[in-house]
Amino acid sequence: MKKHEVSLDVVAAIGGLGINPRYEYVLGRYSGVGVDLNIGIFDNDDNFEYIETFSLTPYYRQYFFSKEDYGAKGFYGEGFVKVFTFDDGYYENDIFGSGSYRTESYTELPSVLV
Repeated sequence: MKKHEVSLDVVAAIGGLGINPRYEYVLGRYSGVGVDLNIGIFDNDDNFEYIETFSLTPYYRQYFFSKEDYGAKGFYGEGFVKVFTFDDGYYENDIFGSGSYRTESYTELPSVLV
């Protein structure tokens, strides 16, 4: 059984959204843990209001309906926690009607309820 799986999201790279490598360690036939990484590769020339610039997402997967003799294939449920940074763009106008486009950077961390 293959224990380590490394992949790259080619569709996101071709679409100019980012570079998305992924690693998964297969725990057994029905489960695995891993991490997704996203690195944004475009700037804000198109004036998007929200641009994810970086994210790190560790996850746990539980696979279902596996008919294979080797693990981590088929349908799965996934639990994950995402930490990411993003740029938020907005227009700021003054009282004379002229304005400018501004960008602020933020980092979002997961919240845990106890």
